[in-house]
Amino acid sequence: MSRAGLAELTEWARARLPWLTDDAYGAILDRIELYRSGRLVPLDDLHRSVEQNLRSIVAAMARPDFSLGLTLAHQTGWRRAN
Repeated sequence: MSRAGLAELTEWARARLPWLTDDAYGAILDRIELYRSGRLVPLDDLHRSVEQNLRSIVAAMARPDFSLGLTLAHQTGWRRAN
């Protein structure tokens, strides 16, 4: 993909991040029964985690020369383990 194409895709995703987040969150709840009750992971925490991870991916798309940080994933894993 060209740099211009990647920039266009990044802006498209950034502009639609709330919709993409809700769609991904809904798909997780539809497909992974363990998450539906909110006992394993509180539903607001799951939604926040999906949003943070998608935001991180979109940011990485904007800067392909930077590596994708895993801090958010580590924080999410730690919260869910405790």
